[in-house]
Amino acid sequence: MNHDRSIAELRIAIEAMEADRIADLLNDLWSRLDVVIDEHGGWIDKHIGDAVMALWGAETAREDDAERPIFPDVRRQRGGVRG
Repeated sequence: MNHDRSIAELRIAIEAMEADRIADLLNDLWSRLDVVIDEHGGWIDKHIGDAVMALWGAETAREDDAERPIFPDVRRQRGGVRG
């Protein structure tokens, strides 16, 4: 997969969208990602633009807190974050 091309195409598509449509897409993405992060023991601190800040071990420390953040992103990359 050519990631540079994919990102360029995405940028062109987003630039053509209305702000409300972009906000709707981001809100939909966050609602899906937040569930996955929560399923893996993460705590959502905040959403910043097109990023999410999540913490592990903030409420209850676990031995595998250092590995837990990997799983939501792997699931996202494999297309497992769907509506």
